[in-house]
Amino acid sequence: FEIARSVMDIESLYITIAWVGIGLGFVGLVLVVADMIRVIRNE
Repeated sequence: FEIARSVMDIESLYITIAWVGIGLGFVGLVLVVADMIRVIRNE
């Protein structure tokens, strides 16, 4: 039971890391797009 619980914890940890990575990637993409729009408007 202890082993099964630790495996579940590791799985949930990986899922959390995956969601954080997706969130950071999305934020980065939004920032890049916003920066591109700003550059285009300035020119």
